[in-house]
Amino acid sequence: MRELSLRQIGDLLPNKLIDVLESEGYRSLNYIQLQALKFRAYSNLLIIAPTGSGKTEASILPVLRGIIEEGGQPIYALYVTPLRALNRDIFVRMRNIFLSIGFSAEIRHGDTPMRQRRRIAESPPHLLITTPETLQFILVDKRFREHLKNTRWVVVDELHELIDDKRGVQLTLALERLRLLSKHLKVIGLSATLRDPMIALNFISGGRGGAVIEWAERKQYRITLADIPENDKAQHEYLPPELYARVKLLVEEVSKGGVIIFTNTRDTAELIGRILSHDFNLNIRVHHGSLSREEREEAEALFKEGKIKAIVATSSLELGIDVGYARLVIQFGSPRQSIKLVQRIGRSKHRLNEVSQGLIVPLGIEDAIESAVLARRAVSGILESLDLFHEPLDVLAHQIAGLLIDYRELSLERLYAIITRAYPYHDLNFSKLVELLRFLDSIGIVRLLDDVVRMGRRTISYYFNSASMIPDNPSFDVEDIASRRKIGHLDYSFASLIDRGKVIILGGRAWTIEEISIERNKVYVTEHTGDLGEPPVWTGQTLPVEWRAARELGALYRRIAESIDREESIKLYESYMIPPKTAEKLEEIVRKQLQLGFMPSDRSLVVEFTRKNGKTLAVYHTFLGTKGNNLLALLLAFALRGFYGVTVRYYSDPYRILIYADAELGPEKLRNALLEGIDWALERAEEAIRESNAYMLELLQVATRMGVIDKSKGRIEAGYLSLLKRKLKGTPVDKEAVDSSLVEYYNVDVVAKLVEQIKTGAKRVTVHQVQELSPLAQLIFEKPFVRTGILASGLPITAVLDAVLKRLENTRVLLYCLHCGEWTSELRAGEAKSIRECPRCGSRAIAILRPYDSENLPILRKWRKGEKLSKEEEKFVEKVRQSASLFMSYGYPAVLAMAGHGIGPTTARNILSKSRDIETLVKNILQAEANYTRTRQYWED
Repeated sequence: MRELSLRQIGDLLPNKLIDVLESEGYRSLNYIQLQALKFRAYSNLLIIAPTGSGKTEASILPVLRGIIEEGGQPIYALYVTPLRALNRDIFVRMRNIFLSIGFSAEIRHGDTPMRQRRRIAESPPHLLITTPETLQFILVDKRFREHLKNTRWVVVDELHELIDDKRGVQLTLALERLRLLSKHLKVIGLSATLRDPMIALNFISGGRGGAVIEWAERKQYRITLADIPENDKAQHEYLPPELYARVKLLVEEVSKGGVIIFTNTRDTAELIGRILSHDFNLNIRVHHGSLSREEREEAEALFKEGKIKAIVATSSLELGIDVGYARLVIQFGSPRQSIKLVQRIGRSKHRLNEVSQGLIVPLGIEDAIESAVLARRAVSGILESLDLFHEPLDVLAHQIAGLLIDYRELSLERLYAIITRAYPYHDLNFSKLVELLRFLDSIGIVRLLDDVVRMGRRTISYYFNSASMIPDNPSFDVEDIASRRKIGHLDYSFASLIDRGKVIILGGRAWTIEEISIERNKVYVTEHTGDLGEPPVWTGQTLPVEWRAARELGALYRRIAESIDREESIKLYESYMIPPKTAEKLEEIVRKQLQLGFMPSDRSLVVEFTRKNGKTLAVYHTFLGTKGNNLLALLLAFALRGFYGVTVRYYSDPYRILIYADAELGPEKLRNALLEGIDWALERAEEAIRESNAYMLELLQVATRMGVIDKSKGRIEAGYLSLLKRKLKGTPVDKEAVDSSLVEYYNVDVVAKLVEQIKTGAKRVTVHQVQELSPLAQLIFEKPFVRTGILASGLPITAVLDAVLKRLENTRVLLYCLHCGEWTSELRAGEAKSIRECPRCGSRAIAILRPYDSENLPILRKWRKGEKLSKEEEKFVEKVRQSASLFMSYGYPAVLAMAGHGIGPTTARNILSKSRDIETLVKNILQAEANYTRTRQYWED
């Protein structure tokens, strides 16, 4: 599109501003910037354009022109962004321009120092850059409210991140509160490409209308899919072979400079960052929301200045932060959504006339095929639709409290009129509002007297404690007692529901809960080798794959099967940019699948099952996407229990559902669960949802946001949520938890459509009994991260014991000769195998200590000299004597026993006395460690 120089734009901007812009390095304006200046008549404007298009300038130029022409007073404009890092970026870019034309700009968010906050409140700027959460505090601050009457503009940046989030719903009500203060407010929304722009315009305007400016030329992307690795790659200390090959690929790309590596989780970002920096000696930084502001700012600055090769980041860098020029973006693992892929890849070569370069490094064969589908959709501009929250009651409760702080009291009619101006609440039923107010009255947040709503005893404290709609998901680290390694984390709401002895699935393996320590924020587990366990709910849910993308993957499987051994298959792989080894592996899977006589695809619903020892394992190939399959799995389990009294466990990915039952289920029952059961379960969907972990997670969030749980009092007791669930049933908290679950985790429409297709015969259901699950079914076990469901049981017990023995052998111990007192040796326990006696005096009285006991060796010298000892010193000497006695009796096995975590001489003697060989010794050590972990709170420190 044609650009115009600043001197060619006529009277669109004052000459004073043109001079300033030129001094700041601006030479011309592009299409969206020119269009934004032309739409003077509209009070609301939506600008849609890709990263690097100058959307920020397009929104600020009308503000700058307006403040010069009107001589605006503070606070003339608000710039609201969902990310603090983006706040900083906007501030740096705009501060000098505002100062140069005689006005001021400031930034205010959660990281702003208190001294600076006071200064801003006492002398507000003309442009205030802030976040949706901080805006909540500004709106009720008396020092700001008088200045907010001067506000003429609000810019909402990265709108696409807010529309399908409760933060965005909260912002729509905040804008209505701002419109009560400022009668001539103009709102400009900035967004990446959206599927439905009119929804976004209505969202910021409250349905008042406005104009949409959209960049007509599609941004060009070149996305490459890395090939799957060879199976014989060298093993790495931290990664399995297949992931090690991918990290090596990252190293090759990073060495060329200017790379952003995106991962889907913070854990993965930290792991990749550590390996690249520590093991490959690359100068890189990690960037995610759990890091301090200083760490994030330094990483951004170093990358922008070219002082580091790469940044490994989560979504914290996918928004429009200016981190300088990136040559390439690498996506580690499937991006899960084409819209996310576009945003992330768009960070490379982000100028509009350049082709953004991206490389996806898949984590498995289906991860690769999913990535290929999403890459094709991203390049073609086929993006996901947004799942909007409709009338969320927790957001409404908080904003009612804010309105009461603003005005002290409001009539019901007036309150209802204000609320329903916000787009998400246009259709709010009056009785629903009254029911919410009565509940809030019952817990002291408001007072409802006839048709007047007043402040309650908790209004102010509740408003300030619950201002953030960002999910507060505390989690417990999960530590394996056998290896003493962190293996993952459990969401707090899930951990509060489980007890010692319960079996869970984490990282694709089954674990037995040994202890939950709230004080240490840890869950201690041991490997479980029996039946399958229960899946946890993770903090930070993985991004859902939309049903359209899942359906296309099902269609791709079908098309590969139809074209196998024909030239069309080559064209098909090329059209999806599937590299050779991946295509070869995929074709191998499809061939094996066809040999079984059935091929799951988008056009049919295939059920396969196998029975063994009175149990049933069944897979439903559905291709309904993450949310569709989440709900279908839940309803299948609900229907099987309701129809046949069979309790099942389940797991779902975007393409299939696995059902595991402790009963033999035949083809008719498995078919009937679909044909009749899902229809029946849909009518009782709310009842089923209340039994899910997703509901419990939402209940925790909603109860906290609505003031039922006080965050300031710290963690709640384990089991409290179950009690809360019973007490709150039927209340607005319960109803909102169900409704939120239906938006966040489930898709009713997709499941209802499937039921209709089955009824009309548009989708044929076939059931097949198999000896073992088919190749496509087995891909369900490939997924590295799951939210709900079931995976195979853990490693064989021998593998577990081998791991424990290796850990014990690598544990450092301190050997000390109690006879001569002259010989000590710190070494690994395994290195003590050859030691039979003291090399200095020949005695077998060798004590087995911990390395940190070396500082207590002077106590032994005091003891040998006959000096007086304290009670603590006497206890230490006795421990040393007992351990020396163990070595004299058992030799090397005593060293292994004493190397166990929390094992002293008394416990070690008990272990050794009943251990006939190394295997039973290791088993007994592991059991003793588990007992210690469970009971250590009763031990003296």
